[in-house]
Amino acid sequence: MVQCPVCQSKSLDNQVKFCTTCGWNLTPNSDQLGQAPEPSMQKEKLKLSWAKQMWQRFQSKQQEFQKLQQQRLTLLNHVQSQLEQANLEKKILETQLSTISFKLEKKEQQNRQLQSQLQQTNRERQEFQLQLSLTQLQLQKEEQNNLKLQYQLQQTVNNYNQLQSELEKNQEEIANYEQAITELQANSQISESRPQRKNYWQLSD
Repeated sequence: MVQCPVCQSKSLDNQVKFCTTCGWNLTPNSDQLGQAPEPSMQKEKLKLSWAKQMWQRFQSKQQEFQKLQQQRLTLLNHVQSQLEQANLEKKILETQLSTISFKLEKKEQQNRQLQSQLQQTNRERQEFQLQLSLTQLQLQKEEQNNLKLQYQLQQTVNNYNQLQSELEKNQEEIANYEQAITELQANSQISESRPQRKNYWQLSD
């Protein structure tokens, strides 16, 4: 088993040349480094130390990147949730707006119908008032005509009574004349039967 001195990753393949995790060259081993000259060995140690530092920094940056990615994903999910909520609220508002617009249009239509009915009612009321005025005027004329007719009737009755009285008077006078004529005729017949006597008219003189 080979363990990477930089990232501490282990590999079961002893023949592997590079670390599959960090890419470090695994060819030199500790025995070879022990047999190498001191300057070369020191250089390899510095190189290994630098690689470990770089790996740690990389790991730190990787963790920060993953944390940022997680924060970004969380924020994205939050924004996506808010966007979905906003879209849902938008649809609800659009539905409410459509309902309100429909109700408003219906109310405006009802208002127009009521205004039309009100205008028609006002016209009918004016016509009725006109007809009422005409009827009242006609009624006044009829009352005046009735008064005139009553007066004329009274005058006619009075005239009739007067004529009836005059007729009775005339009939009485005619009856008197007829009676006088009858008496004159009777006296005339008596006078004719007695010629030695003066007539009625001579006696009267």
